[in-house]
Amino acid sequence: MGRLSLVGIGASLALALLACTTGRLATPAGETKLGTDAAAQVEREIGLVHAPVEEYLAQIGKRLVERSSGLRTGISYRFAIVDMVEPNAFALPGGFVYVSRGMLALLNSEDELASVVAHEIGHVSARHHLRHALLETPLIPVRLATGIGSLATGIVSPTLGRVVGALGSAPGSLFLASYSRGQEEEADAIGQQLVASAGWDPRAIGAVMDALSREERLAGGDPDRISFFDTHPTTPSRSRRALERAAALPVAQLAPIAPDLRHFYEKLDGLLYGDSAAEGVIVDNEFLHPDLDVHIAFPDGWKIGNGSDGVVSVPEAGDALAIFMIAAKGDDPVAVANEVVDKSSLRVDGSVEATRIGGRPAARAFARSRAGWFTRYRHHIVWVNQGGLVYQLSGTALERDWPRYAGAIKNLVGSFRPLEADDRKRVREAHLRVVDARAGEHLADLLKRTDSAWSPERAAAANGFTSEEVELSNGRPLKIAHWERYAGKPEPSAQ
Repeated sequence: MGRLSLVGIGASLALALLACTTGRLATPAGETKLGTDAAAQVEREIGLVHAPVEEYLAQIGKRLVERSSGLRTGISYRFAIVDMVEPNAFALPGGFVYVSRGMLALLNSEDELASVVAHEIGHVSARHHLRHALLETPLIPVRLATGIGSLATGIVSPTLGRVVGALGSAPGSLFLASYSRGQEEEADAIGQQLVASAGWDPRAIGAVMDALSREERLAGGDPDRISFFDTHPTTPSRSRRALERAAALPVAQLAPIAPDLRHFYEKLDGLLYGDSAAEGVIVDNEFLHPDLDVHIAFPDGWKIGNGSDGVVSVPEAGDALAIFMIAAKGDDPVAVANEVVDKSSLRVDGSVEATRIGGRPAARAFARSRAGWFTRYRHHIVWVNQGGLVYQLSGTALERDWPRYAGAIKNLVGSFRPLEADDRKRVREAHLRVVDARAGEHLADLLKRTDSAWSPERAAAANGFTSEEVELSNGRPLKIAHWERYAGKPEPSAQ
């Protein structure tokens, strides 16, 4: 369905480093093998973005590598865009370098993009992955394509608190090792040298740090979000030292690939910003999935999380739980319901009953479960057939709280239906677009005129402005996140 939280990856993936010997990592073949395995996991669990800007990124990476005489030899670098909302970049052993689409949305020059890529090349070239393994650097668990499969069985877990507390946890994680400040300084120095040798401005890394700092402030301290700075620690003096190094670096006289700001922004045009509607969208208290043709209305005020295996919702108090998921392939909801009940510790009141919900064949069960002697739950669960799939939609609360939640849960499980025309009009996603300012126009006015998904504060950060109150000049290009109707998944190309 979607991703509850694709938190940022800002350092080398250390997912295999603890399981292998440092000796294996120390060999070129071992490093390449580990990087290749990790890259396969990144592609499988996060996904890559295939868009015109991918070729542009590869051109920048190729020039950085070819113009350098100081990089470690024997590495075949590869550059890709990772499908992550958060602005970040990371590298793997063996030369795999990734920039997130969230990072691309923040950048405002080719120099900045080259600086991000060069910094990650610096980590690879300096073998910081090996140093982490040797030093047994603490690892940070990172949720990736968040699954909630464990939560589906969690309705019979020992305590409801454990179920609700699991909201957003992943069945599998990648692990990051936070670089030391010394390693960050080393990667800065290597990266700035690479950038200058390839004809870009080595001062641009400072602008990148400023942009990330502004974005982090806008994120508002989200506890589920690991930022670039969590794994790339910085200091107040880091930008100053970067500027001092830049002043001493000779810059090669080479033309940029994108000759000006407008051409750089045009390289990003069309790139998805934020969550993909193909994973389903949350509009107010409703979950709308355009490709599955599903509408669910969760209770007002409940927190909703869109996970890779389903959708989870909890009230503010955290003392109830709703889960929507795909239960099975097929067209017999009663058979699926009975199979689920048989494999669980649910005690059904009466029996599973056949019914119809949203005009579709369905099954319903009222059930109870217990954890230990004192903790008892009540459940209202329905299974609905649509499009060759059987969906499961359930509401759970502690037995003592059931009277408070029974009505809301009844409305929830009865809300399943196919999408209507008006629903589809509300399924939108944001894409980066290039727009021209009008003379004297302010950001707020431009954003309103262009139906942007960004607030003035976020648009200012994304366009490199220190304030949203800036007065724009006529014809000045800006990038915005433009709301667009979801057109559906592209048809596979004919072979």
